Amino acid sequence: MRVLLAIVLVAAAGLIGWRVLRPSEVVEAAALPYPAAEVVAPGVTGKTALAPLIVDERIRVYAGKRVVKADSPISATTMYTPLWSYRRWPAQVSGVVAAGATVVSRWSDGLVVALDGRTGRVVWRTGGPAADPFAEPTGSDAVWDPAGLSVSGSAVLVSGAAFSLETGRPTAVPVAEPASLSVTAANGVVKASGAASWEWTGEAIILGVRPQKVILLAANQTLVELDARTGAELTSFRLYTTNERVEPWQPRRWHLTGNWLTLERVDYPPEPVIIAAL
Repeated sequence: MRVLLAIVLVAAAGLIGWRVLRPSEVVEAAALPYPAAEVVAPGVTGKTALAPLIVDERIRVYAGKRVVKADSPISATTMYTPLWSYRRWPAQVSGVVAAGATVVSRWSDGLVVALDGRTGRVVWRTGGPAADPFAEPTGSDAVWDPAGLSVSGSAVLVSGAAFSLETGRPTAVPVAEPASLSVTAANGVVKASGAASWEWTGEAIILGVRPQKVILLAANQTLVELDARTGAELTSFRLYTTNERVEPWQPRRWHLTGNWLTLERVDYPPEPVIIAAL
């Protein structure tokens, strides 16, 4: 009798373990309408503990070890309750990219999953080679510079292979157009060449070059926007939130999406990521 009871208990434990440990996928779709795009004056709008990927000028998408989730509005001062989330287990998030309202995630087991950013629901899935697991606390590597994952035109590139953003089916690898404006920074001078020729004096890190703007990180943690055609200064502001301690910091990684900058500050807890409208 005791032997039979032990067999029954072991079988029950195995069943429970399978239910808990088997690979799983959980979609928590959006219950609220898709937010409208925001028009915000240039300046810092908030800070977050996780690095957000700005998607469609409407939502912020974050990566955790086993979750991709979104909140809004973009100008929120901190992280809000998710609009939607997508979870997998035991695979880990390797990278996340977006184009329009489509959010594409790559997982450590090689699965590539496209989500509708408006609802959080799965649009398509496709297999691929295994990828690096989630590696650091804020997720900035995964959402701003994912290894082997990028978007080019209407395709998502996964370790060199191209897939249609709309369907997930294999497609031709797009040919990128060469940049028409080149901007360099050295010895206290920022220089533009190619489509325009100008100089701006001052120590700076080039955060990004856009058709209309050049975005710099200048002295005293100040963001400077220059006219890409003339080099004239358009606006500037310090990258701190209201009532935040003002201490020097160094940028670890940053990302430009449309009219927004997201930047991770080194050793600046508890919310190291700054968000600014451009």
